Amino acid sequence: MQTDQEMPAGARRGITIFLCFLVAVLEGFDLQVIGVAAPQLTRELGLAPQEIGWAFGASLIGLAIGALAGGRLADKVGRKPVLVGSVVAFGAATLASSWAWDYHSLFVLRVLTGLGLGGTFPNVIAIASEVTARARVTITVASISCGLAVGGIIVSLMAKLAPGGMDWRGLFLIGGVLPLLVAPALWYFLTETKRAAVRGHGSRTPIGQALFGAQQAGPTLMLWIVFALTLLQLSLLLNWLPTLIIAKGFPPAQAFLTSLVLNIGSIFGSVIAGFLCDRYGARTPMAVGYLAMALVMYLLSLASDMNILLVLAFWAGFLVLGAQFALYGLAPKVYPDQTRGTGVGAAVAAGRVGAISGPLIAGQMIGAGATGDQVVLLMVPLALLAGVALLALAHMAGPRLRAGGAGVH
Repeated sequence: MQTDQEMPAGARRGITIFLCFLVAVLEGFDLQVIGVAAPQLTRELGLAPQEIGWAFGASLIGLAIGALAGGRLADKVGRKPVLVGSVVAFGAATLASSWAWDYHSLFVLRVLTGLGLGGTFPNVIAIASEVTARARVTITVASISCGLAVGGIIVSLMAKLAPGGMDWRGLFLIGGVLPLLVAPALWYFLTETKRAAVRGHGSRTPIGQALFGAQQAGPTLMLWIVFALTLLQLSLLLNWLPTLIIAKGFPPAQAFLTSLVLNIGSIFGSVIAGFLCDRYGARTPMAVGYLAMALVMYLLSLASDMNILLVLAFWAGFLVLGAQFALYGLAPKVYPDQTRGTGVGAAVAAGRVGAISGPLIAGQMIGAGATGDQVVLLMVPLALLAGVALLALAHMAGPRLRAGGAGVH
């Protein structure tokens, strides 16, 4: 058996990109499984709307901490060991979640799941961007990020197509076992992209200097705002869409179908957004995307016909997840090699702060008597604000985010 160091460079690159995609699939499964399982586990565990909101937000709390810590640690010891350890951590925690017996146990286990998930994706982004030609970084990372949607599609299909419907504990069991099976392959075949010459150098740079020094303050803050607002909308869609569709009077099978369509739309959106950003720069494609996003959210809040809801769910996935996945491709361009893990991890952590807010806001609104349509309508101004922050980021980051921009090296 050949390890990554014994393979030709082209083979190493291809296997590394494939493994990054596979990890994204597993992360997407474990991140979205609670949203798909929510109607069933809410009944079995007797959760109130506010409690299910906190259960949704629990993994995001851990993810915010894990993203910042994982990115920083990877700048010190290398991407590969941190990534493999994080995959083992979120697999074990998801497996344990299948035995949750009440709200408190579910909350703790989802926080632990989030810690592992948080340390995973910033390093997937960094590794993929560092093995890819500079002019194709955005589309490569955006395409790998499609794995998050594929994982969501898989868990939605399993819940919908399993004979008699799959028990929510079974979904968590599968989501826990698969990462543990994949971890050894990551250890043997994944390429370490953090060069020995710079490994540890980024960790010697104070975190404040890495994020806010050398004219980085403006781009860092705008990147955080765009991530936070986009992920707030994303968390609302992924976690609450099945519940909101059921609240409109449709059966659970239809709710799962909208989640499936949402994820399919995101695959098309991420690839197209990544291509457009690499070809024309981030400014115009992303700004138009956020404007269209606001329109789709407004129409989604008004829709009552299932066919129209499915069309709008596709475009919501195309625009919201497409924008988020394109941001994953843009973030590595903002920071130099030696602090890329720290910068990307901090951006993902900032995004998760927004993502934590989404389920909590929705849970509080619904608990106070708001309708699902009113929750969706909240996303209209958020999309517009994200678009404004993106324009500011494109202006501040300059050539780094223009067509074929190489980033900072």
